[in-house]
Amino acid sequence: MKGSIHHVRVVLVLAMLAGAGCGGSSVGAPPCQGVLARGICWEGKDGITVSRERAERVFDAARVLWGAPRRDLAGWSVEFSHSPPVVDGERFDGYCFGDSRLIVVAPFAADCFERSAIFHELGHAWGFDHDDPRMSGEWRSIHDAMVGSRWSGCEMEKDD
Repeated sequence: MKGSIHHVRVVLVLAMLAGAGCGGSSVGAPPCQGVLARGICWEGKDGITVSRERAERVFDAARVLWGAPRRDLAGWSVEFSHSPPVVDGERFDGYCFGDSRLIVVAPFAADCFERSAIFHELGHAWGFDHDDPRMSGEWRSIHDAMVGSRWSGCEMEKDD
């Protein structure tokens, strides 16, 4: 009986991860080389600047967008790089690797990680799937995070 209860728990956990929108495996992340904010290691590469204040602002805005999800993301890592993640030969703007608790995002601007798929990928990490309408409606949150950052790399473009 005890073994079957464990099996049921494992199956439930695997089913939750499969439906979460986070993909498969990724190489495990090394110890945090970036900024710790809200329990997450946020790292910028390729000249992308990450500060604790900006990371916290994005995280807090994402919590509002997703309706204050039931759990935080302590122990996760977020990596911003201009090299987009490639999974099974396909390039993505961002990707959530659930088993290694890693989110990889390629920002749409040179030094503005706020202008990226980070809100979308945080949603996946919290367990939301692509059928949730918030997955494609995060522009307002991105815009507000860009303006709120007061970061010169996040200046709004004319067509924004």
